[in-house]
Amino acid sequence: MKKIITIITMALLVAAGGCKKKQQVEERLAFLNFLMGDVFITDSLSKSKTAAKVGDQLSKGSILETGTKSFADIMFGENIIKVLENTSFEIKQLTVELATNAETSEFYVKNGKVVSRIAQKLSKNDSLKINTPTSVAAVRGTDFQVDEEDGKSYIACNDGKVAVERISDKSTVELEAGQEVYVEPDKPLEVQSLSELNRDNINRILNEIRELREDIRRRFEEERERIREEVRVLKESNKEMVQKQRDEDKQRVEDQKASDKANIEAIKGKVNADDYKPTNTGEVKPDTESVKPDIKGIKPDITKPAIK
Repeated sequence: MKKIITIITMALLVAAGGCKKKQQVEERLAFLNFLMGDVFITDSLSKSKTAAKVGDQLSKGSILETGTKSFADIMFGENIIKVLENTSFEIKQLTVELATNAETSEFYVKNGKVVSRIAQKLSKNDSLKINTPTSVAAVRGTDFQVDEEDGKSYIACNDGKVAVERISDKSTVELEAGQEVYVEPDKPLEVQSLSELNRDNINRILNEIRELREDIRRRFEEERERIREEVRVLKESNKEMVQKQRDEDKQRVEDQKASDKANIEAIKGKVNADDYKPTNTGEVKPDTESVKPDIKGIKPDITKPAIK
């Protein structure tokens, strides 16, 4: 019996320890920071697809899709991934280890193109990967680009380092800043210097998005200032209307008071005159008929004396 109790106790302790360990990992969220054009999000839980808007949250399993001439900025922590046109981008994992504060970020590009800008070099325990059907790009604090199209990948490192693995045979290469590699079936992974054309293309993408964002921000500020001016004018107009209404109400009250006072004075004058007015101004004659005694039919009882 004691043996059984010991086994059960150990099992409970192991289970408790497992739960405690599980609780040390916390799910994180990404946010849609900016978008342009046709952008849609498939919810990780309901699987419903809706038009995206700035501020939307993305969690594990969320899929973001962009249309032609469309793009979106996804923020997680201080890092940003720019999802360019005609791209399907899924969040595979976003967690933080509470004990060590180590972050794990993993994404999947089914097709299309993304450009990533990592705010600062990742710590030793951090992990950031972008997977495609043909490759895995593991990042160490960098600006880099990942393209996936027709079963082929292109990874370019603009700054920092990127470890690239081809999924089919697990072969790997590491890109330094200013290097690129094409990942194709049955072809060796050959690291090349980032061509001037591709470097310019990456910088152009970043600059265009930056300029577009600034232009939109400028227009937003102009629109906000216009709205502020309209609100100010409306407030002034409303203020004048309110003051006019107050003056009219005040005048109506004064007029009503004067009218009521005149009516009261008129009523008082009439009441005073009625108090002293005779009720019958004709001559008053005594009613002799009504007070005259009725002596008709009354005869005195006279007794004649006897004559002898």
